[in-house]
Amino acid sequence: MDKKKRNDRGKIQKGQMLSIGDLTALVGASRRSIQYWVEKGLLVPAKVNQNQERKSYFFDFKNLLQARLIADMLESGIGVEKLLKIQKNLKEIGYSEKLRHGFLMIKGGHAELIGKDERGNDRYFDMVTGRALLFSTHGTYRAVKKMLDEEKRVRKLLEDQEQELKTITV
Repeated sequence: MDKKKRNDRGKIQKGQMLSIGDLTALVGASRRSIQYWVEKGLLVPAKVNQNQERKSYFFDFKNLLQARLIADMLESGIGVEKLLKIQKNLKEIGYSEKLRHGFLMIKGGHAELIGKDERGNDRYFDMVTGRALLFSTHGTYRAVKKMLDEEKRVRKLLEDQEQELKTITV
């Protein structure tokens, strides 16, 4: 990454483009994996430079988030073909159902979308098949949000305690 485009904390700045090497370092996936995701259509680079010998891919922050999600889903046991179906269904359902908020729950090779529509109603979908569900195995939107908020709170406490221990031991 161009050091001029990074702030003092090493975070990605708005509008910054990442090379495939940068993306591999940030996501923890191999260069070949990311190239494969691009070839399959799972990840669409923000910019492609092509000369006679090869293509160079460049990625933005949105691509980084997509790549992290792809890596997490593959790690959870969802294969590339299922991922392609999930991507397609996310776009179609999000648009047609006018979802305002949602959580994508991934577990054991399954993906479930728990969302709120524009009227504030809870909506549940199996993201592999794209079918609506009567209920979610994870609970209501409010219950999932509460669970995730609590998890964030606990992680923050643990991080604070870890930082405090580092300060004491140094």
